[in-house]
Amino acid sequence: MKFVRIFFLLILMLCSSSPILAQQSLGIAAVVNDEIISVLDLESRLNMVLFSSSRAPSPQEKQRLVPQILRTLIDDKLRLQEAKRRNIKASKREIDQAYASIEQSNKISKGQLAIILKKNNISSSVIREQLKAEITWNKVANRVLGPRIRVSDEEINDRLIEFQKNKNNPEHLVS
Repeated sequence: MKFVRIFFLLILMLCSSSPILAQQSLGIAAVVNDEIISVLDLESRLNMVLFSSSRAPSPQEKQRLVPQILRTLIDDKLRLQEAKRRNIKASKREIDQAYASIEQSNKISKGQLAIILKKNNISSSVIREQLKAEITWNKVANRVLGPRIRVSDEEINDRLIEFQKNKNNPEHLVS
């Protein structure tokens, strides 16, 4: 596997007070095995994370989030590359179902999520790409690890007995 080369061009994005200027920049944030993650990709994911947190972060919090989000984008890219190598894909139907699940879990009517995202200058493709990476990686993990996992009936019964014994005991005591 080729080395993951990271080129930080984030100074432009972080120093810029104008989101339009940052979005117009198509600079390279990272190169993952000859595939590019653009500054625009990074800015889009950052905007999605900030939107989902439902609060306005300080500039210091934004700076702290950027490397974490870039790492997540790199991981997603690596996962998609591995899935492609294994000829594993996420179907449009699977991605649509996961997208609908997000709407449902947030009590948003069908189609409203795209409208909400658009109002906040976030493309729904940002979420769809993240869902694609998650779905394909789960398939990879199931294909690779699934055949190795063996759970006996005895192990299942032991766990059920343990759960029954502890069902009235608190699992976490938060003070």
